[in-house]
Amino acid sequence: TGAIRVLASHEAGGESLPAGGALDAEVEPGMAFSIVSAAALLSTGVTANHPLPCEPVADVGGETFTYQPATTTTSTLATDFADGCGTAFANMSRTLTPQQLASTERSFGIGASWQLQLSAFSGSAPTVSGEADVAAQATGAGGVLMSPLGMATVAAEVASGTGHSPVLMPTDSSTTWQAPLSATNLTELRQLMRLAVTSGTAQAANLSGTPVYGQAGVVQSGKNSYLSWFVGYRGSLAVAVLETGSSASQAAAALAGQFLNAVG
Repeated sequence: TGAIRVLASHEAGGESLPAGGALDAEVEPGMAFSIVSAAALLSTGVTANHPLPCEPVADVGGETFTYQPATTTTSTLATDFADGCGTAFANMSRTLTPQQLASTERSFGIGASWQLQLSAFSGSAPTVSGEADVAAQATGAGGVLMSPLGMATVAAEVASGTGHSPVLMPTDSSTTWQAPLSATNLTELRQLMRLAVTSGTAQAANLSGTPVYGQAGVVQSGKNSYLSWFVGYRGSLAVAVLETGSSASQAAAALAGQFLNAVG
């Protein structure tokens, strides 16, 4: 519905949380952003079972992209999404025009003006032109910045099939729009997010009962600093979790699982 149900943060240890908090932080989303780029690919006719090798290195437009540790030539868009294979998404982004990716980003409300009573950031993605820039954005880099709230609204749009601008108070009105996918493509995107939770990088968020859908990603923010993302939904509740740490572990997925289990 766009209603903000929970905002929470806790800072412990030596790694500081990003400035701006859950509403207004401007953070690189990494492969958590592949929800958006997968939607763009699906909207152009690419299917979830499209063969797409996952390689350790990809060169797109002169830019080098790397992925560790898995390497397989038998993977598909679905398994690459689940595994968070950035090189596969970088290679596949060659089939997207900059306009197609930008249109999908706007259709998820990225860059929209929200009428909240507190400062909040809906995200931003710079205008790009070349293959390398498109590939970087498709993997959640290249200047793409999102807040946890912005990523939660992306997950909520996948869940409901309708985009909603976030609201804080019951008396506030939410702007709505249709998701940028056909019913078939939307079902495929949900299946990708389910696979990421059942057998991929977001597996730590998997729970029994009502299924969890999501995507995870890790972004290096300093020499020994990392930001771990989980973005997804369970039932009618969408969630984005951002956790700091000193290793490239998918820690946010486990925290998301604990939260979703606690709220039922």
